[in-house]
Amino acid sequence: MAMMPPVEGSITYPLSSQWWSGEGTLTVRDTRGQTLLELPLQFIRLGRVPSFDFVKEQCRNAFEGEGTLVRMDGSRIDDSELVSAGDVVLAGEGPEPHRPRRGPRFKYKYRAPVEGDTESSMSNSKRSSANQNKFREALLVRDGSCLLSDTLYERCTAAHILPQSRPEYYTEVLEHEVRYLFMPSYGLLLRDDLHHSFDRGEIALYPKGSDLIVHVFAPGDDALRGFHGKILKPERFRPPEDRRPDVRLLRFHYQQCAIKYFRGFAWAAGKPTEFKNGDAEHYIAVLGRSHDCMGTPFVAGFGRMPPAVNDIDGELLHGVP
Repeated sequence: MAMMPPVEGSITYPLSSQWWSGEGTLTVRDTRGQTLLELPLQFIRLGRVPSFDFVKEQCRNAFEGEGTLVRMDGSRIDDSELVSAGDVVLAGEGPEPHRPRRGPRFKYKYRAPVEGDTESSMSNSKRSSANQNKFREALLVRDGSCLLSDTLYERCTAAHILPQSRPEYYTEVLEHEVRYLFMPSYGLLLRDDLHHSFDRGEIALYPKGSDLIVHVFAPGDDALRGFHGKILKPERFRPPEDRRPDVRLLRFHYQQCAIKYFRGFAWAAGKPTEFKNGDAEHYIAVLGRSHDCMGTPFVAGFGRMPPAVNDIDGELLHGVP
């Protein structure tokens, strides 16, 4: 059975199983046999998340509603059982038990900058500003070097965990209005190239107990693959404790990565949005189609924003608005 797509022509992504293919794949299906998620066993083992509680967590990350993991014969799977290759079923109740969650939600280029920032809304965390300089200094004190590679700070970026251009993400996750986005707990010190991989959702930090485990969803080379499974202990971060990376933000970022690389397709919220003049024609031109992933046409004046767009240089910007 094919991966469950929302509609024909929706935005899809390569799955992690294309990179981590050495030990087989666990496929999570619904009761109709459609594929919901694919999780590579090599990723799971080397990522230090060997049991089914991780699988169930990724089901919750990618789909709404509660469900029970069962074997193909209907027997229930305990969360503590070790994952093995094969097929399992996510059993749910109701007419639509596994509605896809909105996402992946990363950066979005066609977006106004944060109020008070006159630069681009893209996540260029090396731009010079008073706030950014203080942010970088705080991360240098806390992290000292790149958290993944230990590269010296001169080649590192003070990266935001969630896009600086999306303050509403911080408000949603932290459950209070966030106006100032330069708290040390909102950032990570990463080598320049790893910062870009983190922004694209290719790398994430998985909170497990008090540790953070590096997970590489899309290792483009062996060097990147080598970071998978690295453990960041609490003592890796200099005190005070309240300046450590905010686990809530890391979980939200991880969820978007799982949606992208385990589920493999984008799903929009379906909220009607005003288009600016010419937007409909632009989206049709760059996407090569005339509707969004919910099947709604792109029309001048009214419609839903597309789940992803290309800039004029052809760079794919992953995520939905």
